[in-house]
Order: sequence, then C-alpha cells, then structure tokens
Amino acid sequence: MFDNRAKLIGASAGAGMALACLGSLLAAIGGPHEPDLDALQLRIQALPIQAMAVPPPTGAAAARLSAQPLFAMTTGKGAVTDPAIRLSGIEIVGGRKAALLTIDDKPAAWLAEGASADGVTVMAVETGQVTLDTATGFKALRLGEATAGVQAAASASPASNPPTMPR
Repeated sequence: MFDNRAKLIGASAGAGMALACLGSLLAAIGGPHEPDLDALQLRIQALPIQAMAVPPPTGAAAARLSAQPLFAMTTGKGAVTDPAIRLSGIEIVGGRKAALLTIDDKPAAWLAEGASADGVTVMAVETGQVTLDTATGFKALRLGEATAGVQAAASASPASNPPTMPR
C-alpha cells in the first residue's frame, strides 16, 4: 500500500508542473476571449480629471490641531507621564469583558473592553491579564500587578464597599 502512495506522490509532482506550464503558456498566448485593452485605455483617458481642493483648517479646528503634539514627549519640560495603574480584577461573562482598574489612586472602577478613563484605554481583556493603551504606548498588566508608582496598600479597594460591574 505504501508503494502505491510513493508512486502517486512522484506522479502528482510531475502532473502539477505540467499543469503550471500549460497555464503559463495559455496566459502568455492569450485565450479566445482576450479583451481589447486599447479601447479600454482610450475610454480611461477620455474621463475628465477633477482636482479636489481641500481648504486648510481655520478657526477652532486649526487651533485644536496645532495645540496638540503629534507624539507624546516622554522627557524634558512638559513631558507626558503615564498614570499609576493597578489591575485588581477581571470579569469575562459571555461576550462581556471588563477590568477592575485603579488609576492614580482614585477608587477602583470597572472598564469594559474598548472603554477609556483618565487617559487609559482597555484594549484587550484576557484570562489573567489586560492590555492597556496609555499616552506612552501599550502596557500589559497581569492580575494584581501595577505600573510604577503604585503602592500596594494605597490602591487596594476597601472590602466593605467593592465596586460593582456596570450593566
């Protein structure tokens, strides 16, 4: 039985090469239904060309665009700093995913996947970890972890009044 398979494998490689060569030859020669490309080229050249003028932003839009830098500065005067973030909980129920985050020593709050608060966007919630987007880039936090600047005792939520997941 294995002998027949070996013969078929060798024959199939040769048959594949033959079909590839035949296809290339037919493509190079052109089939009976080759379109008249010259007529299409003439129709395309006859189309009117319209330039779209986009006016420069003025007023409030120009002021808003010029007030914000394209990239966050991470050093020097006016540098952007990330908030202190602690991941205290994860909830994945059905299609809903949320993370319990403490941001800058504020009370812990549930943020659903895609939601933002205080410059932090929850990009992905997975079992045991979340991916966050901050001013300086993406960060992955595991359950119980915190970014630099968070003290464990200061950011723990009180057990008597645990935050509730938004519905």
